[in-house]
Amino acid sequence: MTSRLILQLTVFIAVIGFNFISGAVPVGSPDLPPQSECATILRYYESNGPLQYTGPVNTFVFADPVHRCWSNVNVSNVGPDEHEQFDSIFQADFSIDGGPSTPGTLMGPVLTITYGKADNTTGTFQAEIVEMALSGEVGGLPVLIRESPSQASAGQVTITDIGGGFFEIDSFFDVFTELSVDGGQSWLPQDNSPTRLTYTITTLVPVSVPDLPPESECSQTLRLYQGADPLQFTNAQGTIVFTDPVLRCWSNVIRTNVGPDEEEDFDALFHAGVSIYGDLPQAVTLAGPVVTMTQNKVGYTTGTFQSEIVEMTLVGERFAGYTPIPVMIRESLVQTSSGEVTITELGSGLYGIASFFDVFTELSIDGGQTWIPQDNSPTKLVYTKVISVPVLNYWSFGALMMLLLVMACLKIRGKRFFRFFET
Repeated sequence: MTSRLILQLTVFIAVIGFNFISGAVPVGSPDLPPQSECATILRYYESNGPLQYTGPVNTFVFADPVHRCWSNVNVSNVGPDEHEQFDSIFQADFSIDGGPSTPGTLMGPVLTITYGKADNTTGTFQAEIVEMALSGEVGGLPVLIRESPSQASAGQVTITDIGGGFFEIDSFFDVFTELSVDGGQSWLPQDNSPTRLTYTITTLVPVSVPDLPPESECSQTLRLYQGADPLQFTNAQGTIVFTDPVLRCWSNVIRTNVGPDEEEDFDALFHAGVSIYGDLPQAVTLAGPVVTMTQNKVGYTTGTFQSEIVEMTLVGERFAGYTPIPVMIRESLVQTSSGEVTITELGSGLYGIASFFDVFTELSIDGGQTWIPQDNSPTKLVYTKVISVPVLNYWSFGALMMLLLVMACLKIRGKRFFRFFET
């Protein structure tokens, strides 16, 4: 291995590492709008909260909004400024008056201006969404969202050359929007304007195979689905709380094609700390079968797919003193636990998977005679990888990268201690 190759590999590791720490998004091109894939949900603009609109009769909410997938991009210089015109996709979970949510997709043109960007590749620039008109049908309702014609949706973009043919982009917009559900005859201003849209990259978990369910080891707690919040259930006696919930360790996996969809049947383990009616939490492990369905997955190895936990029945015990209490958790029989999975080929035989489920659950502590619906449903289960290195702060990471860079540049010919680095 040559010194040049060692240096290139070290620079690449440093780039990825520091981008991970800083939250910057690595891209292969400095062009605007920044890269946003259509085949996979990898790089996109993510909202810092739901969009809410209140009308005379109803309140409309768009939860977990994402703006992505540019097409028909046309970039032109107007004086010192750069105008970027493109079509885009907007995705969110739509609900009315706190009712059940429906996944929705809107599409339409966007016009942004990056001030002072003309003929400049890198730098920090003020920017603005000047026009945005998104339309679609959600739950049988015609939905239009536009950028406010009376308020400026300002933002900023920073483009940095980080070497090796890579760039990083930091970008955000504070967007004022309006909603119409009557074909554009009337418009509702967003209650919680502005919404900050931040350019981000999906946290991909590296795996060796693109199969579903994604890899989850049983011999170690490495790759798993982690609950974003505790599970809470309340009955007449009090409240039962499951803290730090984790779903992992698949076994007996069977995959079946059902038309264009793939059904995944497998057994799983569920871990959490369980507190019953305010007592001290105890570690509990439940086990049982899970059935998931991945839509339009048949015939595809990579891509972004809608998914659902169709069935889940987890059983175990939790002791009160010396008395075992049967604990059962099941996926709700009346609500849909939907999710999404993105599978991306990373090269060198590796894949990256991003996946989540919004899960509605019910609890029984009497052997299944009665069931308690979860108070704070749904719980978001996110596929993640546990970091096994206990401490790696900014300084130690920086020192490690500097050491590797110095070692890569060294070429000591007389002594053979660094013979590995010889050309």
